[in-house]
Amino acid sequence: MTAKPTGGYAAAFAAGDAASLGARLLAQLPKGAAGGQQATLGILYVSEPAAQALPELVDELAAGTGIAQWTGGVGLGVCGAGEEVYDRPAAAMLTAALPEDAFRMGFGAEWFIRIGVPEGTVDEFFAGLK
Repeated sequence: MTAKPTGGYAAAFAAGDAASLGARLLAQLPKGAAGGQQATLGILYVSEPAAQALPELVDELAAGTGIAQWTGGVGLGVCGAGEEVYDRPAAAMLTAALPEDAFRMGFGAEWFIRIGVPEGTVDEFFAGLK
């Protein structure tokens, strides 16, 4: 599949050998904003057979695109390029060139302080929710 940017987005899909998924995804990205030079968010989903390679795959994609913020997960299977893959390693990726203030990854310490959790007590806050 050849990734085509749609505005500030680019998508890529690869299936097969888990060790080469990252290189094959990166090879499909266009040059420009969505391809990583200005992209600020990466979304990555992998099939269960690729789950063990996920940490290394995210590291490789972050290094190859310059995108620091990644989200996604592992699913029973993934879809892309008109294909559904369940039984072998596969990955579907989307990159987005969004303003830094257009999204937030997780909750930063400032959010907990804003809702009234004293600084330095986040662990105790979560322990109290059990």
